[in-house]
Amino acid sequence: MIWKQYKDYNYQVSDTGLVRSISTGRQLTYSVQPSGYIKVYLYHDGIRHMKYLHIIVAETFVPNTDKLDEVNHKDKNKANCAVENLEWCTRQYNVEHGKGRPIHQILNGEIISTFPSENSPSKLEFLTFLLSLIE
Repeated sequence: MIWKQYKDYNYQVSDTGLVRSISTGRQLTYSVQPSGYIKVYLYHDGIRHMKYLHIIVAETFVPNTDKLDEVNHKDKNKANCAVENLEWCTRQYNVEHGKGRPIHQILNGEIISTFPSENSPSKLEFLTFLLSLIE
């Protein structure tokens, strides 16, 4: 595992997608957004910043010589933030790459169901389930 400092923040990021405080050595906890992306909170100059893990890893390890705007998960798994799974890309490429990807239903950080595609008829089933959690 390789660790590098993230920008001028007091944190290090690993090539496997972990984040730790430089001053304490403590690994940060993260949370999974409903969208499936993993977020972490970093403090910089006394201000709390929400960051997406895949972007932090890419900014730290993946060269962006073409100054592209987005980070793509090559295997379409948003929880896989390892450096070899990430690439810089255009918005159009990211959208096209994501089409037909499976949707993971996550509860308490665990995948409890997988639906074939956001474009498939099971999307209605997925949305119905989400609404049932609110009721």
